[in-house]
Amino acid sequence: MTDTLPAGTPAPRRARRAAPFAGATLAVLLAAAGCTAAGDDRTADAAAARTVSVVGPLCAELPGGSEPGNPAALADQPADQALQWIPVLTTFEAAVRASGLAAELTGDSGVTILAPTDDAFAAKFSRTNLDELLLHDTDTLRELLRDHLVGGAQPVAELVRAGTVTTLAGTDLTVTAEGDGARLGVAADGNAHNEGDAHGDGKGDGDGKGDGDSRGDGKGDGNGKDDGDSRDDGKSDGNGKDDGDSRDDGDAHGGGDRGDGQQGSAHPAAQAVTLCADYRATNARIHVIDHVLGTMPTTAGGEDDHPAH
Repeated sequence: MTDTLPAGTPAPRRARRAAPFAGATLAVLLAAAGCTAAGDDRTADAAAARTVSVVGPLCAELPGGSEPGNPAALADQPADQALQWIPVLTTFEAAVRASGLAAELTGDSGVTILAPTDDAFAAKFSRTNLDELLLHDTDTLRELLRDHLVGGAQPVAELVRAGTVTTLAGTDLTVTAEGDGARLGVAADGNAHNEGDAHGDGKGDGDGKGDGDSRGDGKGDGNGKDDGDSRDDGKSDGNGKDDGDSRDDGDAHGGGDRGDGQQGSAHPAAQAVTLCADYRATNARIHVIDHVLGTMPTTAGGEDDHPAH
């Protein structure tokens, strides 16, 4: 989808949007944002005509043409303000404000933002869990968001060419082409801790078990096994080595205590696809993705869940 901002067109002010699923905390944050304009009107010189193309299956459902929030209209706005105009990113934008992360989105060095949709947050966190992050556990929330930021304002094609990128949280992600966009996965070099698809090194510890590096939630229990129900799919051949695969079975749905004090169902971390990539903002690129990255446990799906939407 390509949008052109005509010369002399002022940047539209932010429209008030309702949260699609959140509890009271997110609703309050969104209401507060609705009271603040996304930016002053730009001069004719600053609003010179430009063409901005975004790619992905969701782009056609997002503002385009001359609608408020169209990609061309966001190109000169600070990234934290541009996020307010993309209607599927209300939770991510509220999390940026709650965690005080805006400064990292607006630096001169540039940033790439991998922004999960509202549906992605709803599939990951229960309403209570999300409210706790937004209101109280903002340090954890900030670290979660930093797993969605990459240094430099990089178009999606540049990410794919690089093949591997490192988030500001220190997690290495693989990037492969997915249509016109990209698929993100955890790099298997030990820098990123996967919740359910981490690989062991293919060797046993001499007792016919995995060596403890094949982890369901990024932590071993000291005896070379995953905690919870994350099982190694390799069979010991009796000589202290696995059969060479030494992989988690990828399911890792233990559902019980993960051994880190949090309850939740483990899912493979950092498996995401871009839904609408290459939004531009000042010193930033924004790529909308379909899953929350990182290794936090999944808490959605219980009684205290988001209403269907």
